[in-house]
Order: sequence, then C-alpha cells, then structure tokens
Amino acid sequence: MADSAIRLRLRGTTPLNLDSKGRFALPTKYRDTINDCCDGQLVMTVDPAGRCLLIYPEPVFEQIEDAILDAPNATEDMRKLERTVLGCAESIKLDSASRLLVSPYLRQTGQLDKKMILTGQGNKFELWNEENWNEYMQSQVIPEMSDAIRQIKI
Repeated sequence: MADSAIRLRLRGTTPLNLDSKGRFALPTKYRDTINDCCDGQLVMTVDPAGRCLLIYPEPVFEQIEDAILDAPNATEDMRKLERTVLGCAESIKLDSASRLLVSPYLRQTGQLDKKMILTGQGNKFELWNEENWNEYMQSQVIPEMSDAIRQIKI
C-alpha cells in the first residue's frame, strides 16, 4: 500500500437493526465505496472514547495500526490506545447479502442491541447503540464555537 492517506467520503447517519445472529445490513449507499476500496474487507474495533464501535475499511485501519505501532509506547496512554484499538480489532467481511457480523464481545462492549445508528465519519463508520447516540447528540450543542471551528466556515 502507498504511503499516502486514503480519503473516503463516508457520510450520513442511518438507523439500523441488528438481527438475532448479530448481523446488520450495510446501507446501499455505502456498498460500492466499500467494495471498491477494500473488496468488503473491514476492521471493527472499540472507540477509545468508549461510546461506540469503529468500522474502518481494512487499508485505512492498516494506516492507523502502523501509526500506533510506530509511535513510542512508553506511556500508559499509548499502551491503553494499543490495547483498546488494536487489541479489540476484528477483521470482518461483507457477506453475500451485504451484511456485517458483530461479534458477541464487540456487541457487549459497544452496548449494542436491536436498534443501532451507523454514522459515516469520512474514512470510517461509527456504530452506536441508538439510545446512546440520541443522548450524545442531545449533549452536543456548541454554545460558542472555537476558532478552529470558525475557520472551517460551516
């Protein structure tokens, strides 16, 4: 893989249902992008902030993995990051019905039940328990924008 960063345009929020086997269907609007960039090969792991799961196209995750492995791990924070992001990472693949399987461990860690939210975040997805997502979104009123946000000109 080249050293240049892979840039995708995964955006939008979609309510999803987890079936009794722990699978969910990837929304149609993302399927071509995921199949084109990584042949349906993804990596699911725990968000270091602990509120959701992260789903990366495999080549994107490999760049993150390399950055983590190349960083000095002398600090407890770096070791925690390694344990959380790399230690909980699982390779997953879209099945013939464009579904993804969430392992029992990641379902428990992500507090996932039947109702979930998938949100595109550029080069990755976040997979949330619907109730946790709604609570998070209600808490995200930005009373005063920082200079960094103002410079984006949203």
